[in-house]
Amino acid sequence: MGLTLSGEISSAVSWKSITGVLNQTARSNVDVSSMQQTWLLRLNQTAKQVSQEFQLAIAQERTDWVMGAYYYGQKATENRVADVDAALNGVVVKNFQNTNDRTDANAYALFADVNHRLSNQMRLSGGLRLNREIKDASVGGSGVIDPAKPVTNQSAFNDVSGRIGLDYALGKGTMAYGGISKGFKSGGVQPFVNFGTKTLDPFNPETVIAYEGGLKHTLPNKAGQLNLAAFYYDYNDIQARICDTANCAVRNAAKAKVHGLELQYESKLVGAVGVDLTGGLLSAKYGSFVTSDARGRPHDYSGNDLPRAPRVTYAVAATLDKQPVGGMLASGRLEYTYRGKMYFEQSNAKDPGQDQSVQDGFGLVNLSLGLTQGKAPWSVSLAARNLANKKYIDFSVYQIAIPGPARSWQLRYDYRF
Repeated sequence: MGLTLSGEISSAVSWKSITGVLNQTARSNVDVSSMQQTWLLRLNQTAKQVSQEFQLAIAQERTDWVMGAYYYGQKATENRVADVDAALNGVVVKNFQNTNDRTDANAYALFADVNHRLSNQMRLSGGLRLNREIKDASVGGSGVIDPAKPVTNQSAFNDVSGRIGLDYALGKGTMAYGGISKGFKSGGVQPFVNFGTKTLDPFNPETVIAYEGGLKHTLPNKAGQLNLAAFYYDYNDIQARICDTANCAVRNAAKAKVHGLELQYESKLVGAVGVDLTGGLLSAKYGSFVTSDARGRPHDYSGNDLPRAPRVTYAVAATLDKQPVGGMLASGRLEYTYRGKMYFEQSNAKDPGQDQSVQDGFGLVNLSLGLTQGKAPWSVSLAARNLANKKYIDFSVYQIAIPGPARSWQLRYDYRF
């Protein structure tokens, strides 16, 4: 549930309040089978979340300000019951795991953002954010591998993040931009007990220094758009999820560097017919990353690609925008998207038990068609995804591979009151 309120204090000052509340309960059964063992999991999860943000906006002749405060709170629980056939011999250990865990999180922030017009062609922008986060965790249970007495831990983090950027109008319809920013991803406490130390291990926040720049160009007569962008991200203590047969643990790699190029082009060719082209080149690699899994076994992932970071992506689409057809307006899009080879595990290899941790490059064909009538309140649309019914892995974590959606069709009718 969400509630947004806003108002004006004066002609130059306005305010906004954004409130969010979520209560969620989920139950699921999962059968995890591999060549090594079988786990039958039953999960009962609850989550209560509340968020509140206040904003104050000030508009001046050459300078615009936005400042405010933010709060987020969460209370989550999970009961995880597992029956395990560890040797694949039909002998099932009941309640091998019967874990009750609880995680509480509270986040506080103060922020300010400013845009200042240095001239008619140049704009300077900047922002600052102060973060404070506190996380508590507790794990206990009655299963074979569970601690009989609950194990607890708390972690707290402070961070100062910000950005500075410059936009410059090179000419009619063309703008160059560049900027530097610092980002922050909170640390926390592992949701599983360390088998060796019998503790809940904390992990550190992840930070990144991001450098970005590019060009945005509007084609003559607003016939289309051409955008070029380059970026370089320098991560410190980047977080990585390391999994084994028992559980997953979040670890911090020392460094990671990501850089790449992106291109976007869209244009009308003839009448309502247009074309969209997008593409990207990416290099995303760990620096020094020597770590261990939840069982304490060492791993060296230095120099490996980050998970889910394909080196090449692109999409080509033909579009139809409000073409008159028999007194109605037709729109459509036929596209081909390609995603290059990528890894789902930090190992970058098909290790034993991880035989589906790599997805080779593949492409998908998608189609959408829409029909409406002038300013009529109704519209009809037909969408088809993965027309060629391509088989591929969309996500994989140790011994578990989730296939991408097969060919699907959707017929939709909308009516606006």
